[in-house]
Amino acid sequence: KLNSNILFSLIIFIYLIFEILSKNNTIIIEVNKIGLQSILNGNFTKKPFVFINENQVQLLSDNKIEVNSINDNIKLVWNFDLTTCQNMFNGLTNITKIDFIDFDSRLVTSTKNMFYNCKNLKSVNMNGFNTSNVRIIEEMFFNCNNLEDLNLGQFDNTLTTSMRGLLQNCYKLKSIDLSKFYTPKASKMCFMFYNDYSLTSLNLSSFDTSLVTHMESMFFKCSKLIILQLGHFLTNKVEEMNNMFNSCSNLKYLDIKNISTKSIKTIGKMFYGCSSLISISGLSNLNTNNIISMAHMFEEYPLLKNIDDISKYNTNKVIDISNIFSGCSSL
Repeated sequence: KLNSNILFSLIIFIYLIFEILSKNNTIIIEVNKIGLQSILNGNFTKKPFVFINENQVQLLSDNKIEVNSINDNIKLVWNFDLTTCQNMFNGLTNITKIDFIDFDSRLVTSTKNMFYNCKNLKSVNMNGFNTSNVRIIEEMFFNCNNLEDLNLGQFDNTLTTSMRGLLQNCYKLKSIDLSKFYTPKASKMCFMFYNDYSLTSLNLSSFDTSLVTHMESMFFKCSKLIILQLGHFLTNKVEEMNNMFNSCSNLKYLDIKNISTKSIKTIGKMFYGCSSLISISGLSNLNTNNIISMAHMFEEYPLLKNIDDISKYNTNKVIDISNIFSGCSSL
């Protein structure tokens, strides 16, 4: 019996060793410079193994390796499951391509600042990246100025609470798939598409915004945006909505029938500078009982010809209404 217990323990030990060694969470990256190059950021309990063109190389203490050619195939391999990807490539302006070819992210809870300020990143393949346990994705692609296309259609955001600045300053981003972005626990969506001035269309019909409290500057300076589908944008708990559509200068029609403002205090510059806007549907539904500022709300709308009846707006608490219709020459 003793021998059988020892044998059983040995089998378990070998199995655990095999499990550890068989875990190969792999990322392939490309860089645009040679010499000593940083290839990783963030705080990880263990460093990955690094291979260049399938040859293992030493990862220095400052997360640098010697790169001899920009065509080198650089592979990062972890033999254990990561629980965070926060700051993973933060500030690495030398990286141009990242491919998560075989990466088990089931235990990852945060991707905050994951690609923050990766200004030369042109391609990210996150197909299969499991986000079912991720709580925070804020500023994940902040300042990815050269990223043109991004597919996040497979992302599971069921547990995600903060999406603040997710795609902020992605200047060249022309298209993004958010078709499966179900967001029942999200509370922050402010600055989410801020300054993404190459986007022409957005379909957010899958979004659940019932718990969101912050939407300020969500679409600020999306100046080429022509089509914006908000779907069932429930905003009963939203407290901040100022600058939400500010400078969306190519939007012609906007339907905000489902937007509620009963908890909001400021909607200043909400539609400021939407210079191509012809019609806003659903304005009469806005609840202004608690709003204290409506300053510049419709300023610079030279083409706006049709506006819902807002005569029933309760403005008892409003203290700033300056320039609310300034520049609306067609009204």
